Amino acid sequence: MGAFKIEIVGVGGHGCERKAKEGEKLHGRCGKFNCPDCLAYDFVQRLRQAGMVREGDTAYGNSLALDSLDAPAGSEEYFTDMDHRLIDNDEAHARIARGELVRRFFRYMQKAEFTHWPYSPDSVVDDMLRNERRSGHF
Repeated sequence: MGAFKIEIVGVGGHGCERKAKEGEKLHGRCGKFNCPDCLAYDFVQRLRQAGMVREGDTAYGNSLALDSLDAPAGSEEYFTDMDHRLIDNDEAHARIARGELVRRFFRYMQKAEFTHWPYSPDSVVDDMLRNERRSGHF
């Protein structure tokens, strides 16, 4: 089992869900066979049903040395105690300052996004796992 990334840049078709604003759920899918929004959503749901994507789950991660540079771009940094219990970053830095041992990690979260007009400052991004408009509006 390994992490994977599917990225498709296409053009054509006219999607649905034009009324949703940032943070709102996308409940008005049209279901037309040539709707890019619906095709993408259906594809993500098939991956979800197969257990390949889940909201809030880690796609890939690894440990970091405490004295290493920043976590890789686009990743999330987190800490655990020596028994692998998650601790927040402020607590971790306080423990490090006291000389206590902690573990440092980074991870990339699973995501499925549909971006309308990807190279435009007016792009609209839909979160296909949460089924909501992440940013922008039509």
